[in-house]
Amino acid sequence: MNISYLTRVRAHFNCAERHTNRHNMRAWVRSVRFLGDKWLLAVQVVRK
Repeated sequence: MNISYLTRVRAHFNCAERHTNRHNMRAWVRSVRFLGDKWLLAVQVVRK
C-alpha cells in the first residue's frame, strides 16, 4: 500500500477510540486493496 494512502487514512479515521480507529483504518485499506483500480481515487482525475 502506498504511503500517501496510509497517511490519508490516518487523517480520516481519528475521531473515535483507538481500537475503533484501527479497525476502521484496516477495513478501509482492505477494501481499497480488494477493489484494485476500480475505486474512485485509484486514477488521477483530470480537470477540464
